[in-house]
Amino acid sequence: MQNLGKCYVRYINQTYQRTGTLWESRFESILVDTERCLLILYRYIELNPVRARMVEHLAAYLWSNYQSLSLLLLSENTIQTFRDAKNKVWAIDDEPFIEQVSNTLFRRAKPSR
Repeated sequence: MQNLGKCYVRYINQTYQRTGTLWESRFESILVDTERCLLILYRYIELNPVRARMVEHLAAYLWSNYQSLSLLLLSENTIQTFRDAKNKVWAIDDEPFIEQVSNTLFRRAKPSR
C-alpha cells in the first residue's frame, strides 16, 4: 500500500506539475467571531475559482453554492485582509474578539500599525 501511495503521488505531481506530498500545506484557517465576518469569509472562499481564473463566472463552477447563495463582490482590500490573516495567523473581526484571542494565545493576533 505504501508503494502504491508513493506511485500515486509521483503520478499526480508529474501530471499537475506540482511537488511535495498531496496534503502538504493544504489546511489553513482564520479566526472569526461574528456571523457577519463569517459570511464575508464564505463569500471570499466561494469566489476563489473566479479569482484563480478556473471559471469566468461562479455559476459555471461545478462545486459552487452559487445557486443557493446571494454573493456580493468583495473589495481587493477585504481579500488582502483575509490573505494576510490566513498567512500570518491573525484573527479578524471586532477589536474585543481580537484582544481576547491575543490574550488567550499570549501573542499578537493582528498586524501592528
